Amino acid sequence: MHPGPDAGEDAIVLFTAPTSGTYTLSDFFTHRDTGGSSNGNADGQNVGTYLNGSLLDGAHLGTTYGDTHLFKDTLFLNAGDVLAFDLNKNGTYYNDSTGFDASIALAPEPSSMLLFGTGIMGLAGAVRRRLKR
Repeated sequence: MHPGPDAGEDAIVLFTAPTSGTYTLSDFFTHRDTGGSSNGNADGQNVGTYLNGSLLDGAHLGTTYGDTHLFKDTLFLNAGDVLAFDLNKNGTYYNDSTGFDASIALAPEPSSMLLFGTGIMGLAGAVRRRLKR
């Protein structure tokens, strides 16, 4: 990712929840530019994770290659909710190349896990009874 040179030209990745449910979220930003420290153009970059326009988490990445920021959370999202992952230039846009990775997964509902566990126990009981005959 890399922001643009003008105000409001952030680099943004969007995710729209396809269904309502509990989601696990992990996002990871990494500073990937090496030239800024030596030529004086580096000023770091700001990163943020937003839900429907409200900031969930934000940080400033420094100017050192490999500076990172990790955010993890479990969220209930309604169908159509939007997560936005934002990279802002924090001054100049020079030397602001940034790696980005995200993992978003729909977590199984507790009631589904209970039903699954009950089914496995019932199956084990039936097998056990059958073996005793």
